[in-house]
Amino acid sequence: MACWGRNLNRQSGGGPIIDSADEVVGVTLVEGVAGAKAVVAGGRHSCALLDDGGVVCWGSNQSGQLGSEEANLVSAPVRAALDVRAVALAAGREHTCALDEEGGVFCWGSDGQGQIGTGRQ
Repeated sequence: MACWGRNLNRQSGGGPIIDSADEVVGVTLVEGVAGAKAVVAGGRHSCALLDDGGVVCWGSNQSGQLGSEEANLVSAPVRAALDVRAVALAAGREHTCALDEEGGVFCWGSDGQGQIGTGRQ
């Protein structure tokens, strides 16, 4: 799998960090992702849905949007701590949601605007 674009938060995977609005990272292979069925891009992170229903994410984890305990900026994909088999993904600026096989929705990351449905803002 490959990504490209502005890479300020490592959301394009490996490659240089770009902090200028006028520069972008060319096509970059995202190491460690095999069997991806879908890819979503949030404002500061990216995630892939894998054949086995797992989810891996990389980029900014400032609000927990990678679904892991990793550091703030992650250039290599990390597996989200999801106890269900995902069939679809969506991502926003600082949150990620997965749809499971039975129609359940699971979200993680920032809830500052109620976007992950916890009722806490």
